[in-house]
Amino acid sequence: TSALAGFSDPGAAWDWDWNMKHVVRVCNEKLPYISCPERASLARHFIASYGEALPSEVMDALPHSIIHSDINDTNLLFEGGRIA
Repeated sequence: TSALAGFSDPGAAWDWDWNMKHVVRVCNEKLPYISCPERASLARHFIASYGEALPSEVMDALPHSIIHSDINDTNLLFEGGRIA
């Protein structure tokens, strides 16, 4: 958004699995968790399709910025065993 244009913070200089620039690598790393050979084959197909459609040079050229209020594995709050 324009409100965050030019915003920079040292806390934003980290990476995680949800970064869309790493979809192919992360999904390939998760393939061993798919026990069904047919589903693993289908997943490999879509991973390859994604990588062909959006190679790293295309992904690196896309605009990006800091986002807020997104739910991911690093910003969920728990109280006991429940999401708060």
